[in-house]
Amino acid sequence: MREAARVAAEQAQKDRDANRNPSDTTHNDTVNPKGSQSGKDEWWNDAKWWADTADKVSTAAGLLAAGFAVSCVFFPAAPVLGSIAAVCLGVSVLAAGVSAIATGIEYGFTSGEFASSAGRAALGLLTRGGGRAAATVAKPVVRTVEKAAGAASKLLYDLVS
Repeated sequence: MREAARVAAEQAQKDRDANRNPSDTTHNDTVNPKGSQSGKDEWWNDAKWWADTADKVSTAAGLLAAGFAVSCVFFPAAPVLGSIAAVCLGVSVLAAGVSAIATGIEYGFTSGEFASSAGRAALGLLTRGGGRAAATVAKPVVRTVEKAAGAASKLLYDLVS
């Protein structure tokens, strides 16, 4: 330990004499997820990656569940297609839950992102896996209703004026 301390003191004196700051390096000019450790953060440590991936899996499985459920009208294949639809539904709901929890970890459980993700997960439970698809379809419908309400309001105002 004495030798290590002596070497460190000599290096510090050399740095002072050369007017060099040892912390002024290119490694310290970037944001490093692991702090001062070298290397980069693994993908499995990132809650945002888990949230985004689980959300995509939930959406895909929900759409597959809906497709297989609709195809159950073909009676001979209904037991098989219904079973596949049920499995896809379970995967969709589970992935939506994982996405909501990972979003809460990434952004905080009081954030708007978490509220949105948890709302989609709840909607997925109610619509049997169609939460993301229903949320996607709802946005243009809401915009259209808002435009129609604005046009009706303007028309009514013009009639009264």
